[in-house]
Amino acid sequence: MEHNADLNPIIPFLGNLWTERWTIVAFMLVISLMGVLYVSQRSPSYTARALLLVENTRLESGRQELLPEMSSVDTSMVDSQVEIIKSEAIGLKVIDTLKLTENEEFPGLGAPGWVARIQNFLQTSSSRGFDPGRVAQSHPSLAVLPGFLQRLSVRRIGLSSVIEVRYKGSNPELSSRIVNEITEAYFADQAASAAAATASASAWLRDRIKDLGTKTRVISLATPPVRADGPRRLALLGVFSGFGLLLGVGFAVVRYALDTTLRNPSRAEARLGAPFLGAIGKLNPSSRSRLLKETARPNFRPAFLRSDLISLVRRIGVAAKACGAGPVIGVTSAIPGEGATIIAANLAFSAKADGLSVLLVDGNAYEPALSTQFAPDASKGLTDIFAGAVSFNEARLEIGEAGLHFLPRGGARLANHGFNHVHVKSVAQNWINEYDIVVIDLPPLVPVPDLGLAGNMVDAFVLVVEWGRAPAALIESALANAELRQKGMLGFIFNKVKRSAINRFSFPLENYHWKYTWTTSSYLRVRERADASLSAPTDLASHTARTC
Repeated sequence: MEHNADLNPIIPFLGNLWTERWTIVAFMLVISLMGVLYVSQRSPSYTARALLLVENTRLESGRQELLPEMSSVDTSMVDSQVEIIKSEAIGLKVIDTLKLTENEEFPGLGAPGWVARIQNFLQTSSSRGFDPGRVAQSHPSLAVLPGFLQRLSVRRIGLSSVIEVRYKGSNPELSSRIVNEITEAYFADQAASAAAATASASAWLRDRIKDLGTKTRVISLATPPVRADGPRRLALLGVFSGFGLLLGVGFAVVRYALDTTLRNPSRAEARLGAPFLGAIGKLNPSSRSRLLKETARPNFRPAFLRSDLISLVRRIGVAAKACGAGPVIGVTSAIPGEGATIIAANLAFSAKADGLSVLLVDGNAYEPALSTQFAPDASKGLTDIFAGAVSFNEARLEIGEAGLHFLPRGGARLANHGFNHVHVKSVAQNWINEYDIVVIDLPPLVPVPDLGLAGNMVDAFVLVVEWGRAPAALIESALANAELRQKGMLGFIFNKVKRSAINRFSFPLENYHWKYTWTTSSYLRVRERADASLSAPTDLASHTARTC
């Protein structure tokens, strides 16, 4: 019974990813679909580019004639030229020259979209008396200017005196025309400034200072770009799909990290301090509906009677023999709804099918589901035997086609102080003498932590844990409050396990060789490992003075 795969911590993690594979695929498909919509609605953009060189001219000192010479350009001077090029004044000149207010690429004058409506509402609310729509009608260029400046980029390249002018638009020819028109408007503005500075100078000085100051010349004019900006469509779709895959994996990792339930057998053995006896798969919808139909019939037989249940009965027998416990086995769970009742019934039917003499007892006095199912009209049962009102043979029933012996709850009121404990032990001893195995369905531990009479008639307990449901801390607390380990806990069973978790990509809950070579020595090895994981070793079946 060696779980080599369980000892590697990466195996449960990979198993969790495999279990969550459809969630991961769903994330990837949704994000990929969003990528397809984005790519289909995305308009291509083209960026045109021009380069300008800023130079500084000053008069050479120390000579009789004032001659101009080139000098290094100050950083603030280049930054000033950058601000001038991307100023609103230059932008308005370009808009008017190229008549961009009439271009489809600048929908500033059309009916505003919902985004523009929200922006206009916020601007109107924050500025009293300011109406963006009225401004757009009276000054068309101002309506186009914000979008124009948003697509314009002017920057200094590194620490050089070179200025790069870039414009991004949907039309490559128009983008290049706009960049070239910006440079022309800038040169015209510079020329006008120089002319104004020299207008008042004398004729002698005018010839010498007209070339002084900042000069800008074109390194390269803008040409229509050939390729669109950004990655290609297939690359974008790949990015979206990869992002969806990462989101799905991240979601699975977060769920794995926050999951406090019991799923891994080795971890469960360490937390509960008891051996893992086996796993029962979760019924699919068709099997569940068939089970409901079968339970409505008088001759009920379990719908999932199969080899794993028969092998589970044999393992329980091996565990009981290894611990020196008797054949009276109590089946319980930590919380209601984990399937302890149906497991108890099917264990009894499976043991009967394996050729054993079996007694099934409804020991859940608070919610007698077995009595309701198999003997709803029975007025005599377990509590009546303990009260001394009837004998065992009078209360015992036969159910199913196989003639399984069944003892319902009974009609007497259950109270620990009202029954003779010596009589209870004698009744249990009579069961041991007559049957190979006695399966008792017990109430869950959390609502009923005091097992009461069960401690006097049960030789060992089997805990049913629904796979991935109850937090491990809750189950540990229930075991501690009921002192189940001290009273003789053979081990635990995982119930309602997803089939996708029982495969080589996850932890092997059911291993072929382990199933059919499960022996007393293998159980004891796991028992020692489980006991060693606790702060104090457990005393199995202390009430019978026998230990494993």
